[in-house]
Amino acid sequence: MTSKLKVNVIADSGDNTIISSNGSGTVTLGAAFPSTGKIGQVIQTNKVDTFSSSATSFTDVTGLTASITPTATSSKIIVNLRISYSMGSAHNTGMILRLLRGSTVISGGTASSNRPSALMRYNMATAGDGYYSLVYSTGDVSTNFLDSPNSTDAQVYKIQGKVDGSNSLHINRTGYDTDSANYPRTNSTITLMEILA
Repeated sequence: MTSKLKVNVIADSGDNTIISSNGSGTVTLGAAFPSTGKIGQVIQTNKVDTFSSSATSFTDVTGLTASITPTATSSKIIVNLRISYSMGSAHNTGMILRLLRGSTVISGGTASSNRPSALMRYNMATAGDGYYSLVYSTGDVSTNFLDSPNSTDAQVYKIQGKVDGSNSLHINRTGYDTDSANYPRTNSTITLMEILA
């Protein structure tokens, strides 16, 4: 024997609706339903094409941008990031990647004098130190960061990169990138989650 409790409204002690049902399978959360800590929305950019740059100043990585509009100024944004990268073959040079919200660098260390805030740096060492490691393979950088934009305006998160010397930065491919089954194309993602306060 199966017992059923049938109600169309669940309310708190102050008669504020927590959950209501219209009797046809549609359930609505009321204003009294606890929302703190819930995920309000999820946005993802999945970059599957390649990007290459030899710029020695920070340059936007085309297509590795995501935008989210918080529903309240108290909302937090979790930024989950994975970037697949490689470099050209110029040794004793390096590359830097950084994450920004608009024009503000986030998820990096404190900049000091000429030393910028960034996610990471990779240096192409000499031949004896694994010179070609990122010419024939790719590296990954992953991070998650809890951001507080304090705004209900659209927030744009993006990746920038730069190189020093005469090297080149590549996203979603190896530096060598010959037409062979041994040199695949990869992907990079930015995922944004609004956490309701």
